[in-house]
This record gives sequence, C-alpha cells and structure tokens, in this order.
Amino acid sequence: MENRLFLLDAPEELVPTGLTANILAGVDVTPESEYSGKITLTQLNAYSGELKAEALTNFKTIKIEKDGSESFTNVAKLLLELQQGGGADDAREEADIAIASVEGDGEIKRQLRELSEYVEHLHDKYVVVALDGYELAVASPESNVRWVGSQEADGVRTRFAAEDGMSFGEGIIAILNGVVVTPEDGDIIMSENGPYAIGFEFNVAPTVGDIVEFYAGMTIGKASGPYEKANSKNQASEDEAIAEFTAWEEARVAEISQFDSNIAEAQIEKTEIEASLAEANKSLDEAKSEYDAAESVELINKFAEEIKSLTTQVTHLEMDRTSAISDINRLQSKKFDAEQSLSAVSAERKDAAEAFAQSKSENESTIDMFAAIADESKAIADGNTPS
Repeated sequence: MENRLFLLDAPEELVPTGLTANILAGVDVTPESEYSGKITLTQLNAYSGELKAEALTNFKTIKIEKDGSESFTNVAKLLLELQQGGGADDAREEADIAIASVEGDGEIKRQLRELSEYVEHLHDKYVVVALDGYELAVASPESNVRWVGSQEADGVRTRFAAEDGMSFGEGIIAILNGVVVTPEDGDIIMSENGPYAIGFEFNVAPTVGDIVEFYAGMTIGKASGPYEKANSKNQASEDEAIAEFTAWEEARVAEISQFDSNIAEAQIEKTEIEASLAEANKSLDEAKSEYDAAESVELINKFAEEIKSLTTQVTHLEMDRTSAISDINRLQSKKFDAEQSLSAVSAERKDAAEAFAQSKSENESTIDMFAAIADESKAIADGNTPS
C-alpha cells in the first residue's frame, strides 16, 4: 500500500450522527476494505514521517458543539479551539471571580458613602440666628403720700379739692381745722375720670375762716410720670428691636435666596452625573453582552477588563450621585428651616409690635386720665363746679 495521506470525503458525504457514535466508541471509521487506496486512522497514527502543522488545515473533521449539534471544520482549527476552549473556561471562571470582587467592593463603597452622607446630614444642621426680645416696661402710679395745701372756707362752699393730690379708691383724709372729718360730715368726692378720691363735700359749709386740708396718697402732677417713662423706654426698645429685626430679616431673605441658587446648581450637577451614569451603564451592559458571547481567552479577558473598569466607573458615579442628592436634601432642609425661622420670628415681631402699641395706648390713656383729673381737681378748688 502506498504510504500517502488523502483528504477524507467532503463534509456533505459524511453522516454526522454515525461519525459521532463511532468516534466516541473508538471505532476505526476508515477500514481498508471500504477505503481502498487510503490509509486507516490506525495507519495514520503510526505514520512516522514529518507532518507540518500547516498541513492539518487540509484535514476535514467533525466538531461537536456543547448542545450536541455537529458541524465540520479542519483539524488545525479544531485543535486551536480545543486548546482555547479549556483556557476560555478557566479564563471565564477567573474573570467571573474578579468581576464579582469589583462589584462587591463597589457595593461596599456605595453603602459607606450613603452612611457618610447620612452622618454628615445629622451634623450639618441649620442654626437659627436668635433675636433678643425685650420686656415691656409696666408702670403704676407712684406712691407719694403728702399733705396738701390749706384752703380757707368762705362760709358758702361745701366742695373742697385736694388740689394736686389724690388717692386711689377712697383713701383720702380730709381735715377741718386740724380735725379729721367723719362720714357724718359729708362724702368723699370721687373723680369722674377714674377711681381716685380728689376731695371732700361737706354736708354743711364750713364757717368763714375755717381751714380745710387733705392727706393724699399721691401727687396728681407726678402720677403720670411712670407711664411717660415707660412709654419712652418702650419706644426706645421697640425702635431698637425693629432695627435688629429689619437687618435680621434681610439676612434671612438673602440666605434663602442663596439656598435657592445652591440648590439649582446642585440639581444641574446631579443631572450631569445621572447622564454620565446612564451612558456608563449602557456601556457596561454592552460589555457584559460581549463578555457573555466571547469564546476565546483573548475576548473573555478583554471584555472582563472592560466590565471591571466600567463597574468601577459606575460605582464612582453612583457615589457622586448619592453625594449630590444628599447636598440637595441638606440645602432644601436648611432652606425650609430658614423659611420657618423667618415666618416664626416675623410672627413674634408682629405680636411684639402689637403688644407695644397696646401698652403705649394704655399708658397714653392713663396719662390723659391723670391730666383730666388734674383739671377736674383744679376746677373744684377754684369753686367752678356746682355743689
């Protein structure tokens, strides 16, 4: 028999199922009796001549896929695929471990960033700048017990006033010629303008030359003094409080406006980060698809590196997004607190202004009352009021 190599029959002349079964069973598929003039597989294995690697491309052979299907290829290509196939499985296993490690590290980093931002949010609180208020000065008539000047009776008048003197309630003492008068002698004259005793009306007019005196609890002319002082003090405090509030209000309004500006900038930054993140995720999905379809060690390693790099990129972008969202939340929280502070302090200022106005009005009414009592007392002392 000639010691020559011939190509096997063309692929279309072979029966894949029969070949597969025979090959797996170790059957020599080229018995000499059926392939006259051609060598058998056994003879080929025993061939001792030199067979160049390039020649293997001329030998047709069968390839069995993982799903059991059969196709035809050449021996050189099959040998490369077999070598790369085993290496590809190892490469994919190692790549899967490396990718999982990068993904795990990324998850830890994201959780740490979220925790860090949460803690920072707890500490980064808006501190309201407090305004000092003031207590309204409260006035009351000054106690100024004193003798009131003598008045000489004319034998006709029965009503006498403790001119420039009065007492709260009925606490005034009338004295006739050095003797304290009694209720049987007449009645205490009460002011028509307030609850103050301002004189005495005798039942019988004192005799000409009799002296009428009074012991009063306060001086009419000085009674309004505390109220005037209170108004003056309160006005100064109110003016100062208004000036402080105006400056404070302007600062809060400017601060809220700055918060709005910072929030808008943070929103833009967040939008840019999310756009980059979407692009990175798209690239990562594409790399994963290429990785899943790769069969060679070279392609598996190539796309595994891309996946690791893109996973790291996605992790950092997600961390940046977490920080951006946290910044926005902190700014919005501070703005809300500033607005609440402005509203609360404005309400307090309004209440304080109303309390000041009410106190001022009440004090002025009291001052007017004492002025009217002074006029009333003088009229009695001058004998210009009817008995």
